Parts: sequence; C-alpha cells; structure tokens
Amino acid sequence: MSIHMLSDEELLGRIRAACRLKRLHLNMTQSELAGRAGLSLAMIKNFERGHGVNILSLIKIFRALGELQRIESMVPEIVPSPMAIFLGESKAKPTKKRVRRAKG
Repeated sequence: MSIHMLSDEELLGRIRAACRLKRLHLNMTQSELAGRAGLSLAMIKNFERGHGVNILSLIKIFRALGELQRIESMVPEIVPSPMAIFLGESKAKPTKKRVRRAKG
C-alpha cells in the first residue's frame, strides 16, 4: 500500500515500527538508543508503544540509528540565486570599527 493511502497515525506507526526494527537489528537496547539520542528512556519506550513524538525527538532517533539520510530529501540545500550572490558581494564592503579609547 502506498504511503499516500495511509492516515497520519498509520504512517507514524510504520515509522515507529521501522525504528524499532532498526534498533533491534543493531542489537541496541532502548536504554542505549536513549543515550545515543540524548533522550530519556521513558520517551523511547513511549515512542515504541505508540505515543506521539515531536519532530526534534524523531530527528534525534533517526540520527542515533544512523538513518538521518532518510529525511535528507526533505531538507534541500539552500543555494542563493546569482542575483543574491551579486547583491551580497557588492554590499559586503569592509567597514571600519570605531575604537574607544580608555579614559584616564
């Protein structure tokens, strides 16, 4: 079934199951995953049991499992346009900083 046909909850369930399987494939305990991800053990347990997770925690879990590349296509590299580069370079003239002299 295409992911487009899944509800948001079903999609999160598939992501959750994939993360759990990857953790088990790596012979990693929930406690080890929590440590590597910088999250609490309770948060990892709750995530695997089906409770919601915020996007920052999900990114930390992906990173700890070595799966960060799975979301790479969602984060394109921002490349400035040629005009922005031209305008940025023409405005980037060095400015002199004022130096205050100590009184006394």
